[in-house]
Amino acid sequence: MERSPDPRPRREKGYALPAVLGVLILVSILGAAAYEASRLEGLSVRGLASSVRAFYGAESGLAALAAGRPAGLDTTLVTGLRVQTRRTVLVRLEDGTRIVRFDSEAAAPGPGGGRGATRHVTRLAVESDAGILPLAGSWRERFRP
Repeated sequence: MERSPDPRPRREKGYALPAVLGVLILVSILGAAAYEASRLEGLSVRGLASSVRAFYGAESGLAALAAGRPAGLDTTLVTGLRVQTRRTVLVRLEDGTRIVRFDSEAAAPGPGGGRGATRHVTRLAVESDAGILPLAGSWRERFRP
């Protein structure tokens, strides 16, 4: 004897669709978070590259001053950087020896031409007819708004 289908509709309680939707939402949130983290990491690396470029630009300004290049604004010393150099005589001794402060500031553009880093490097040196003897140096960094 065969059973006839039940004429009453059965109430099915499925959980597959809500479970799949929940997993999909979770995966979407994780993907968006990973994208944002990698985007911020890329900006950080480009900012660091700008900072390092400005530092070496400022160092090259000091080297140019020590080699006898005149002080002032120079945009040809390092491609893409604005390098400002100053030479200040602090003390002039009787024998003609001078204690000199060399300042160099370089500004590098940031990622995509936006905000960049500015590095300022200072060196003290003894300058005489025999040449330049470096004494001490320091540097500082500013990020332009």
